[in-house]
This record gives sequence, C-alpha cells and structure tokens, in this order.
Amino acid sequence: MQHTMDRRQSTRVDILLDIRLDFGVRRYRHFANNLSLSGLYVKGFYEQKAGDVCVIDLKQAKSREAGAIRAVCSAVRVNETGMALKFISMKIDSFLLLQTVVASFADDPELLGGESLKDISFTQEDGLIMYENTLPLINYSFPLA
Repeated sequence: MQHTMDRRQSTRVDILLDIRLDFGVRRYRHFANNLSLSGLYVKGFYEQKAGDVCVIDLKQAKSREAGAIRAVCSAVRVNETGMALKFISMKIDSFLLLQTVVASFADDPELLGGESLKDISFTQEDGLIMYENTLPLINYSFPLA
C-alpha cells in the first residue's frame, strides 16, 4: 500500500473500508479509501455540502473481526466523485484502532510517529479525543456510545 504526504500534512494509506455515514436526515453506506489520522475520502454521490457534520462507522471491507472506528466528522469537500471528511472527535479506543490500521498499511509506519499527537488534543474527562482547529459545534451532541 502506498502512502502520500501532501498539503494535508498527514500520511495517507490506500485501503478499502466499509463506511456508514449518518448525517441525521440522510444516511449512506459506501466504501472509503485514502485514510489518515486526520480524515478520509469516501467515494460516491452525496447530497451534502462542506461543513455538514456526520457520525461514521468505519471498518475493513472484508474483515470479520470486531472493531469499528466510530467518529464525528465534518465534510471538507464534496464533489461529483465523493467527499473528503475531517475527523472532529472519537473515543480513545477508536483512535487507537485508527492508528493501528494506518500503521499496518503504511509503507513506512515510522512516519506516523510525529503525526499521532501533532494536531490532536485529548479530553480526559469524558474519554474523547478532540481534534484541534475544529470550529465549536453548537447544539451538537456526540453520539459515540
């Protein structure tokens, strides 16, 4: 699997993932690829716009193993081929699984060493990881249970 470094400043890996997206009124099930510690790209057509917030459940497409990554995300870019999502928040166990998946598919997992804490602050009171540089979400609860 290849990884790339680009203006997103995160190592990206190409991996096929099954994803469920819940935007409240609209729900989707598609495949995602191009995963990093800060976000991912989901192929398909979406009736969403940049800034829309969703809850995702993400797991390896043909994996029977338990363990899904559940996170709150924000749409960064939506076009005719898919949507780029940025992570806003996730529980610590989901973040640890995300790190494991990205490291497992990276050509050089050592590149991830400096990335895991670069733009992330940990909220210890409720066991959530909150990503910095995310606008406050007013009147939005994080249904990560």
